[in-house]
Amino acid sequence: MLTLLQIPMRQDNYSYAIIKNNDVIMIDPSEEALSVAFFKERPALKLAAIINTHSHPDHVGGNEALWRMFSCPVFGPEAESARIPHCSNTLLGGEHLNILGLNIYPHDVRAHTIGHMAFLVDHAFDEIIKHGHGRAPYTANDLAGHPVMFVGDSLFAAGCGRLFEGTPQDLAKCLGFYARQEPNTLMACAHEYTAANLKFARAIFSDSSEIIMRDQEMKALMEREGASVPCFFKDEHATNPFLLALDSGRDYLAHKYSVHVEDIPAIVGALRLAKDKF
Repeated sequence: MLTLLQIPMRQDNYSYAIIKNNDVIMIDPSEEALSVAFFKERPALKLAAIINTHSHPDHVGGNEALWRMFSCPVFGPEAESARIPHCSNTLLGGEHLNILGLNIYPHDVRAHTIGHMAFLVDHAFDEIIKHGHGRAPYTANDLAGHPVMFVGDSLFAAGCGRLFEGTPQDLAKCLGFYARQEPNTLMACAHEYTAANLKFARAIFSDSSEIIMRDQEMKALMEREGASVPCFFKDEHATNPFLLALDSGRDYLAHKYSVHVEDIPAIVGALRLAKDKF
């Protein structure tokens, strides 16, 4: 049985526990107290590894306490390893990891930070359990049976991360990678930003029926399930303005921001700046 359990932390963060039998891989443990409580409430579980997508405090805040409890390996990007507590296994991207018998592939998606990584767990999950902030767990049966990519803050549902350390060129490369992902792979990001992102998406692509529909369905989705993610990459391909900027929305955005249509870094950089000011 392969289960993905979403763990709400802080105000809008999500950490994730990959559970196989009684062994756990923790993705981006956000804060100490809740990370420890997760295991104390489930004494049968043992932490096999921590995976950090990047080094921001709201993604590594639980590392120290969990490492003291389990002395487990910690995987993270080499470029940010000095800022990741107990990072014992540094990665460049392109490796093949085998943890708990699972095939896990790290990918370099630097832009939000200088070494940000995404991790594809290339196995069909038997169970996906959403757990939104202040809500009871919800088993999302429609999401079961698919592989999952953990993207941290590099991509969000209908959005992407701010450029804190990377460049527009990095962002263009990062988005190009996500545009190539299989439509039925699940995207598991680390924040509940979807409603705000769709508001921006509607302001930019006001005629997009797909964005309008997704936005209109968001309230019911949150009331029913408590969380908007994980979601399918096919939804991002159709409604994420930063991915649309690479394809169907490219000409429009180049004209809107007065940049050359072939200059994709300039287009996505201008769009990201517009989102920052929105």
